[in-house]
Amino acid sequence: MLGAHDVELGVLGTLALNMGIFGLLIAGLWRIERRVDSGQTLIALALIAVVGIVGRIILEPLPNISPVTILILLAGAHYGVRHGVVLATVIAVVSNLFLGHGLWTLYQAAGWSLVACAGAYLSTWFVNSEGKLNLNRLMVLGFASAFAFDWFVSLSVLHTQPPSYLAPYLIQGFVYDLVHAFGNLAFAAWLGAPVSDMLKRHYSVNLEATKNVPLAV
Repeated sequence: MLGAHDVELGVLGTLALNMGIFGLLIAGLWRIERRVDSGQTLIALALIAVVGIVGRIILEPLPNISPVTILILLAGAHYGVRHGVVLATVIAVVSNLFLGHGLWTLYQAAGWSLVACAGAYLSTWFVNSEGKLNLNRLMVLGFASAFAFDWFVSLSVLHTQPPSYLAPYLIQGFVYDLVHAFGNLAFAAWLGAPVSDMLKRHYSVNLEATKNVPLAV
């Protein structure tokens, strides 16, 4: 044996490989989606769930960077609160089967559910009545949602620490919040338009979101 299997890629090499795999996954899923008849809401949500779950797992070496927040904002905007909350919960629970479960899983599921609610109730602000996405506004909302999500999940420390611990904890994690926020900007620029267009193609006549009106909880 020549020992080719022992080649060390290093951190940057591994991340580049993972990003390449993630890009190929998205391209493959998009090709599958194009062959599906329009109006298949559940299939569209399933594809988004796969992107979110695999994206979290593959990009795990990058601290606090994943496509999940942007995907859930768009799902909430197009399909409403109930579908967005289900998507948020599925992504958090299934991805943590691989990344590790704990009390934080409940907070992550709840935090992303709140992101879905924000997407739904602010839908007319960044998706017009014809379903056209305003990318700049999505980026603003994605940037703000990173901090809201991270700070909400940080509340989980209060189960083991006194309330006085929370403020220093938030300050200590501020850099990671910024990383999450700027990662959301990148994913919004990369995935925002194609994901929004895909979700638009699969509106169901039974969803109020066809009129861009958020669903009630």
